[in-house]
Amino acid sequence: MGKWILSDADNTGMGEDDKKELIGPARIEFTADGKYIFHAKENGETGTYTYNEKTKILITITNGKSSDEKVTAEVAGNKLTVTQEKQKGAMIFKRATE
Repeated sequence: MGKWILSDADNTGMGEDDKKELIGPARIEFTADGKYIFHAKENGETGTYTYNEKTKILITITNGKSSDEKVTAEVAGNKLTVTQEKQKGAMIFKRATE
């Protein structure tokens, strides 16, 4: 799915200050071999992922633990929209050019 930079967050679980700090610096990369790398501020996370293009369901596994939350990810051109079942709103990423 490629490299992405957070460009907007319409997420009710996130405060305005958090949004300002994350938009731009937060990045995620999905590699062809099923790994993902996420960076935000000083924090980071790596793991593996599976993505079902038909259902748009994204499953991540970090530290050997699968996420118990349903996450959908939809790519439309240079835009990746990620929504989480338990939170209202979405995180919107733009394709990184670097």
